[in-house]
Amino acid sequence: MPTDHILIVDDLPQNIQIVASMLKKEGYQLSFASSGSLALKLAQDKPFDLILLDLHMPGMDGFAVCRALKADRQTARVPVIFLTANASTRQAVQGFELGAVDYITKPVEPMELRARVRTHLELKKARDQILEQNAHLELLNRSKSELLQIVSHDLRTPLTVLISGLEFLQKHLGEMPERLQRRLENMWLAATRMEGMIHQFLRRETILLGRRQPEISTFTVATVIDQVLEQHRDWAQHKTIVFELSGPADLQVESDCGAFEQMLDNLISNALKYSPPRGRVFVRWSRADADTWQLEIEDQGPGFSCEEKENLFEQQGPRSAAPTSGESSIGLGLTIVKKMLGLLQGDISCLSESPAGAHFRIRLPDRLQAKPADQHHA
Repeated sequence: MPTDHILIVDDLPQNIQIVASMLKKEGYQLSFASSGSLALKLAQDKPFDLILLDLHMPGMDGFAVCRALKADRQTARVPVIFLTANASTRQAVQGFELGAVDYITKPVEPMELRARVRTHLELKKARDQILEQNAHLELLNRSKSELLQIVSHDLRTPLTVLISGLEFLQKHLGEMPERLQRRLENMWLAATRMEGMIHQFLRRETILLGRRQPEISTFTVATVIDQVLEQHRDWAQHKTIVFELSGPADLQVESDCGAFEQMLDNLISNALKYSPPRGRVFVRWSRADADTWQLEIEDQGPGFSCEEKENLFEQQGPRSAAPTSGESSIGLGLTIVKKMLGLLQGDISCLSESPAGAHFRIRLPDRLQAKPADQHHA
């Protein structure tokens, strides 16, 4: 294990000798400087783990040396402890403002010196380790973003072929059974929505900021709900589940339609997945007050345990309850809902108690407000 390297700076050689003798038994590697200018030169040439710096020196005093060290990117992270014979409160505050981590008064007491040096070396190691881990995580995150960008980009070509193929079938098949026509339309809607999600992800702001930026438009809530439910109609019929809707047909909002669709799709998908056959899924929307409206999704499934409700929207992974008809579940639906609500500037609450079914209430603004960061990147 490498030895910690300490620089002792004092214009009086006897002071350097006293401090060095106290630290020598600890096994540290020690270097010495008798002036501020020499200390700066040594700090440029060698990486130090700690600098013990005399405050009162002729020419360049400790304050000036500390200021120069902290202004240099190469030495800014090296902790500095001041050594002073008469530290006033004002001087101590000034030293901390310049970036020093501690000060020790002269004459130096050996146990105090060793304890403080040991503490700040350990703190520096912890900071260095955190910075190293952060750099590693940043690299991993950048690699992940690049991989997702490549995958998303390459998905567009087969998706475009799929959309154009569906449009071709709709145009050239002529008269067809209503159920087949509806199935083709649902496949086309799902494919175009996926294309929109990929387009959003590939936007420069999304990649750089790590979050999706809103695309605000005016839409009718009932129309979007009908479109999302239509894509799940065959699944609901297969399980003999009935959708029960209630809400004003003319409620219009200014928001991100794609994010709202994605949020609603995950909630409806969960409701169908965990509802028993011949159950009901209730979708209700209404005005909450002058500036907000609310949406409620309720099913007749098993609901959530008290433990699950504590971190319902952060927990990833399958729930304790299993889908009722063998459907697959990776447990990301509610996490996605929470992220989409962050974009939509809304909030969600779970009103249900197990085993009474899942019951969610979402409150959303009539008009999505563009945040300063969104305006800056527009």
